[in-house]
Amino acid sequence: MWSKASSYSFLRVRKIWLFFLLLHNGNARDQTVMNIQADGTVLECTALKNDEERCIVVMNPVLKNEENDIKDDLEEEKEEEEQALEKKKLEGMDLIALLDKPEAKRQIKRALDLGEQVDLSAIVSSTLSHSVAKLGQPSLSQAKPMVALTEDNDKNELSGVELLMTAALRDAAQQASGDPSQYVHPEQIKIFLQVAKAISRSNDPGLDTESSLQHLITIAEPDHPIEGERIGLSEIVREKQILQDTLKHLLGQLGLQYLNPLQVHYYMIDEEIRKDPIWKRHLHHYLPSVPKEKVLRMTDALYLSQLAYSNNCTLIESLVAGEFQIDPIGHKGLWTLRNCSADAKLFQPAHFMMVQQPLPNGSVPLKVALIIRGTHQPADFFTDGALNAVPYRGGFVHEGVWNSAQWIRETYEDDLKMLLQHHRSNQKNDKLPLRLHLIGHSLGGAAASVAAIEFNDVPGFEAFAVGFGSPSSLSPKLSRTMRNRITTVVNDADCVPRMSARSIVSAWIQVLQFNFTDLCLNDLNRMMPIIKSKYAIFGPLTDTMLNFWRSKMEDQIRKEAIKQLSRTQKALVNASIDQYELLIPIGDCVHFYRDGTSWQSVYIDCLQFQEIEVVPHMIDDHSVSGGYYPGMLGYLRKLEKNLNFRPLHEADKLSV
Repeated sequence: MWSKASSYSFLRVRKIWLFFLLLHNGNARDQTVMNIQADGTVLECTALKNDEERCIVVMNPVLKNEENDIKDDLEEEKEEEEQALEKKKLEGMDLIALLDKPEAKRQIKRALDLGEQVDLSAIVSSTLSHSVAKLGQPSLSQAKPMVALTEDNDKNELSGVELLMTAALRDAAQQASGDPSQYVHPEQIKIFLQVAKAISRSNDPGLDTESSLQHLITIAEPDHPIEGERIGLSEIVREKQILQDTLKHLLGQLGLQYLNPLQVHYYMIDEEIRKDPIWKRHLHHYLPSVPKEKVLRMTDALYLSQLAYSNNCTLIESLVAGEFQIDPIGHKGLWTLRNCSADAKLFQPAHFMMVQQPLPNGSVPLKVALIIRGTHQPADFFTDGALNAVPYRGGFVHEGVWNSAQWIRETYEDDLKMLLQHHRSNQKNDKLPLRLHLIGHSLGGAAASVAAIEFNDVPGFEAFAVGFGSPSSLSPKLSRTMRNRITTVVNDADCVPRMSARSIVSAWIQVLQFNFTDLCLNDLNRMMPIIKSKYAIFGPLTDTMLNFWRSKMEDQIRKEAIKQLSRTQKALVNASIDQYELLIPIGDCVHFYRDGTSWQSVYIDCLQFQEIEVVPHMIDDHSVSGGYYPGMLGYLRKLEKNLNFRPLHEADKLSV
């Protein structure tokens, strides 16, 4: 056989010779003619004397195509090299890459669709055979325009591992049920897919530590979790934007640049471990309990605070008239709605005012209730954000709260004076006072409390306030002077009553100094046996994947913690809380708290709430229906020794 170099030399000679013949034919075309036949053969024909022709073959079609043949030979040799390389790749291919082959995915999908068991060994063998058999076949890459028919048109298409795990988990669920033909609910399939994605994508370099851990948490969560019990990483992520907004106002770049959800989350866990029920019982051991009658009045006020969150003044009016009656049989309204505003503006909170209708021939004070709504609309957030402590009556006050309280007084002082004058005239008693009850939740509670201080300056006015979850708003000395007039109710670890500029900065500094490595690694180690027990159906493959995963995650967690502490150390060199005034909740504080077995309630010095308890439920504890009302209800049921006890006005029944 000729070498390819010899073939190329022969072709060049033949081309030159043919060209010479054609040139010769052009000079003596009366004697010789070059004819090309239908099959591509080139003939040299010479005319003879008897009108006959003598023809000889000068170019065979095979020789004519020799150049193309050699090109084909080169391409075949290249394909052979590629096939050898592909075979080598297949021989060294890991299981995950093999399962991602289209043939493997097709087989797994087929088993999923038909509800059949997935034979991993058969799939591996078949896929390898199929891949080897396809070597050297024409590429179908030109068919790419047919997007609808290709398997790669969806960037979120499941990988082979994800499909395999989904099938295995489905099979495991069927086997556990004792009925291999049992239908698996789509919601279960979604969970299986979460597991599959978490494992198969653990090697993604773009996946951050937070997301990686969240995948693990999703897998390790109990199949039937206890109500109210959850793994809290997603909870802090849920409130991330709120926290960022607050920190931006107080700390600028320190607040936004160094926010790490993992560090915050595990600081919360550490704080909750330290401030457990034993710590709470010790803190409250010698404090006086709150009587049942006082708590029942609080439930009425809490109901009104929740009603203030309604955007419908007509609904508020109907509930005021329907729920607060003196004569249930005659349906005579004890209270009537006088004013209502459902829209808030900066330093002008939404509110409603209700007036008690006095009984005939009764010389009693005029009773008015002014209920101020908490944070609900964008304007309220700006009011919350005015955290500066400004001078006030020999102490300091939260600037946003003070501005709101001033607006309340300016808006209603003259109207209330007119009501009092009219009441005195009807009662024929010029000394009767106006007893004003200001009520609110959150920002509304703080505005109500400071407004009560303001209204007590008006002759003839006796103002009282009760606030639920009111933010720290007064300096300690000034707050204590209001104990007989103002009550602040705090539900367990509610962060808002503990929040001031000083306490937020103090808590944030502590968070940024916290090393979360050990707690995070402990969680990882606790989750691995759970995951392994759930997915032992994979046999040795389970250990291989989990060991790889554990090693990768441990390394990632340690690096993340070191990086975060290194970044924050420089920023905290000059951090200090000394520039901020100490503010606490106003008046006398009542604390509802979990003691490990039930709910308790005690009177406590408001100074105890100068620091934020950064725990997972610090935000949930602030809500009315999900925080304050359950705490009060739990305490009342303990006192009544009746688990079915319900107060007259149930805040959790309001749909606002």
